[in-house]
Amino acid sequence: MALVVEPYRLVAIDRATRYVYLELHDNKRMETAAEFLRQTLAQYPFKIVKILTDNGVEFSYNLLVEAMNKKIKDQGKHCQTFPL
Repeated sequence: MALVVEPYRLVAIDRATRYVYLELHDNKRMETAAEFLRQTLAQYPFKIVKILTDNGVEFSYNLLVEAMNKKIKDQGKHCQTFPL
């Protein structure tokens, strides 16, 4: 029997509008998470105020937090992370 590997699901949901952005990946490295967050910022047509994560290691590195806060600031958006 062949081993079936489930893809990692990265999901962004706007609670107010229920707008969903989903990507499937074969890994959950920090670089993958960072690219997902960049794509999320590009997809959402409104201001992102808060990013919530499950505190997985792919979201917990200070380098990722700094990069995303700079990206959001550069776009004129405010990011209040809880907790990263």
